[in-house]
Amino acid sequence: APNFQRVPYLPPLLTAAAHTGARLAELTRSRVDDWDLAAGTVVLREKERSRAGDTFRRVPVSPRLAAAVRDWLGGRHPGGGLA
Repeated sequence: APNFQRVPYLPPLLTAAAHTGARLAELTRSRVDDWDLAAGTVVLREKERSRAGDTFRRVPVSPRLAAAVRDWLGGRHPGGGLA
């Protein structure tokens, strides 16, 4: 079993993947500002659709995912712009 104390970002990352259907690469590119929990959405940055640059898609955030992200960003996040 993974030791989540050593990898604290893993539970919110896997919850986000399960609840949004997003690829892990999309989630690891996400920024704190991409998460609008009040509106219940996250903006995902895609690389696959365009070689010219990032494309974006807005995905709904479930209540369980919102709770996991609030917990992560509210206290366990190490800081910086990346979520």
